[in-house]
Amino acid sequence: MVAGSSCTDLSPHQRRRSGVVDEATAAVVQIRVARTGEELRATQQLIESGLYRIACSRAYYAAFLMTTAALLTLGVTRGKHSGVEAGLHELLIKRGHLEATYGKLFLLLRKSREDSDYNDRVTVTEEMARQRLSDAERFVTRLERYLREVKAIQ
Repeated sequence: MVAGSSCTDLSPHQRRRSGVVDEATAAVVQIRVARTGEELRATQQLIESGLYRIACSRAYYAAFLMTTAALLTLGVTRGKHSGVEAGLHELLIKRGHLEATYGKLFLLLRKSREDSDYNDRVTVTEEMARQRLSDAERFVTRLERYLREVKAIQ
């Protein structure tokens, strides 16, 4: 950043390149982080209630929300699952913000959600649901670190 300039003196593009997240973006990111926490807690409660199939779906949505929050820090808004997934790979992984393993983890969570939501032949066990919760928690923890690095959250 130029000496003597503030965040508000920068264009949105300059803010993104400098790693500065504006207040409005940070506010939305914080809301999505809070919603992610709700999804993770709901996943745990669903597992405890024996609703393993639904738990897998909610675990994915925790990862989905965190990914949309991370993309916001780059000025990118995507709503479709395929667009969020593409943004994760193109803008966060290929640019070196995240390791490739998190792209694979996101794909695993998405596939698990699709199978549990749409495949009548898939039986989701407690062990599978707990693993997806663990995967989602790992994914969310890494994206929280990224969001701290770009000062979108504290």
